[in-house]
Amino acid sequence: MRAKHRVLKGGLKTVEAESIEVKGLISDEGVECDVYEVEVTLNRHGKTHKRRFAEKRFKTRHSDDISTSENPRLQHGVMRELIASNREQDMGLNILPTIRLRDAGEKKPRLVVSLFDEPTDLNRQELQDFNADMERQMRSARAHGWIVRNDSFCPVRDDELGVVAVIADFGGVTPPKDVLDRVRSKR
Repeated sequence: MRAKHRVLKGGLKTVEAESIEVKGLISDEGVECDVYEVEVTLNRHGKTHKRRFAEKRFKTRHSDDISTSENPRLQHGVMRELIASNREQDMGLNILPTIRLRDAGEKKPRLVVSLFDEPTDLNRQELQDFNADMERQMRSARAHGWIVRNDSFCPVRDDELGVVAVIADFGGVTPPKDVLDRVRSKR
């Protein structure tokens, strides 16, 4: 029998982790959630792998599902739709590669996402590159009916591309109405 709290939904298939260990608090300054670093132990084909992720633990201020900002299931569904639209419509968006949903028993579910080091020492040119890439992605999303606020983006330093903007905060992503209705009906 699966331990429900170790099942990570999303991606190509649902995965059960052997263990999920909290390593420390990354940020508790967010309005919607606190972010922790976690180490996930996976067993694939008889080999054990340990990977670092960020786990977003949502605060229980509101229980409504009107907004994606405080509803992890809705955020997960919307982001899966955005990833599919990005792939199908060639939108050119940079989105975190791993976004999974983890049940937490009686508490709100948690999002387990890729962990990255956000650079804090951007020079003027890198900051301009980041802003230009962010604006490009926001225009592309808007052209396809999506709204992605600028606070959804974080800078990531890439060896080949320099500094790029990556959608890492999903509360500021608003889908077209038909997509939102489809996500809500699946839950």
